[in-house]
Amino acid sequence: MDQTRPTCAAPVVLYELNEVPWRVVDWYVRQRPESHLASVLRSADTYTSVTRDEGELHPWTTWPTVHRGVYNTAHHIRFINQDLSAAAQYPPLWEVLARAGKKVGVFGSMQSYPPPHDLPYAFYVPDTFAPAPETIPERYSCFQVVNLQQTQADGAIAKPVKLDARVAWNLMRLFLNGLTPKTAYRLAKQLLDERKAGIHRARRAILQAPVAFDVFTHALARSDPDFCTFFTNHVAGIMHRYWKYAFPEDFDYRMDGEADAFHAQSLVVALDYADEQIGCMKQYVDRRKGRLYIVSSMGQEAIDRGEHWREIRIEDLGRFVRAIGYTKPFEPRMAMHPNFTVELESAADTSEFVRLVSALHGAHGKPAFYDIDVEGNTVLFSIGCSAGLVDGGALYPSAGDEASKLAFEKLGIVQMQRDGGTGYHQPRGIVIRYGADITPNDSRADLESIDIAPLIFADLGLDPEADLARWGRHSPRAGVRAD
Repeated sequence: MDQTRPTCAAPVVLYELNEVPWRVVDWYVRQRPESHLASVLRSADTYTSVTRDEGELHPWTTWPTVHRGVYNTAHHIRFINQDLSAAAQYPPLWEVLARAGKKVGVFGSMQSYPPPHDLPYAFYVPDTFAPAPETIPERYSCFQVVNLQQTQADGAIAKPVKLDARVAWNLMRLFLNGLTPKTAYRLAKQLLDERKAGIHRARRAILQAPVAFDVFTHALARSDPDFCTFFTNHVAGIMHRYWKYAFPEDFDYRMDGEADAFHAQSLVVALDYADEQIGCMKQYVDRRKGRLYIVSSMGQEAIDRGEHWREIRIEDLGRFVRAIGYTKPFEPRMAMHPNFTVELESAADTSEFVRLVSALHGAHGKPAFYDIDVEGNTVLFSIGCSAGLVDGGALYPSAGDEASKLAFEKLGIVQMQRDGGTGYHQPRGIVIRYGADITPNDSRADLESIDIAPLIFADLGLDPEADLARWGRHSPRAGVRAD
């Protein structure tokens, strides 16, 4: 630890455990009664977070609601890597705290790109979909280079790992910036397990969490901030795919065979990694008489999409854009399948691009893309997965016109088959508030997600009334408990 910096007396750590509901917490604690999470819960103040965001729920919308203290009807953040200027009047809590003179660190929180250089952040590592690997301080860009490249390479399905010179160099730099031998061993073992049996690729995304946390704890020890965030999606990803195997009763499903057992255990493995991190942060705040928040901006529940489904994915976005007739410059932006995002140069270019994408139909005559959304000069478009679209093998700029037929290959589109997913978003998550002088309460009363930030402000000695006034919002609801 850098001894030249004063130690914060009572820091607040916000651990963003994406999409985990109480049902999954309770399920895990029953299996791991001696876990760090179980220990935290015994002396924590607990709530059920409830989001009232409109439209289909996604973490890139619900987390900004937590961070900015207003719902998406006000902040208008609807997709990854969109233009965020519409949300400028509702700054995220880390900006409010930094402007109030607090030492602040941000690690992986959704919609946190780009790193702001007008405020003295202790550290700032944007989310895993950032368009560039900039970080504060620059030394952590080695993590972000590897992180972003693997996110982009894997896409919807984990592919064989390919190391180029740049990634290899940044992996070596990671050992000087937090990566521990324990995590390096885990990475090596994961790749070896994948070579032995392909089913192990299903757990590769879990390993992003310990690598990121190593870098986070390195930054934490060097700066000792008043407030910091850490976001992890590794449990959410497993729940999306393998909820059915952890909770077969939701599907009246009878577990059968080694593959089912493997997938059922995957959620335990993912939560074990989270629990290890919770233990580390618990120790950190205990030593400093601080507070730890474990929060999800929403939760998941069972969804029945059938056993398997076939999907299509744009593998070569450049080829797709040219094939549909768009010839002007554009910048691809990372998004999460089935979404795709591009940034154009002007409003006129944006209108032209939306017109071309909107015109595309499948052989069944229905639009190929849905949820076409525009913010500034960024465009999100989501590809369909119906049998009529996938089976056709082509898209049509003019419905039913065989002469205009564009084969998937020409469009840079590939077909893929994977588990269709058995867990999906629902509006209720968790808030676990642990630390010095907290009165334990296990009632799990509903707490609107816009009221989480005011609790954090109060724990850091700020006046929620004054800071909420900057957002044009009222004080926390009367039902929020105060210590």
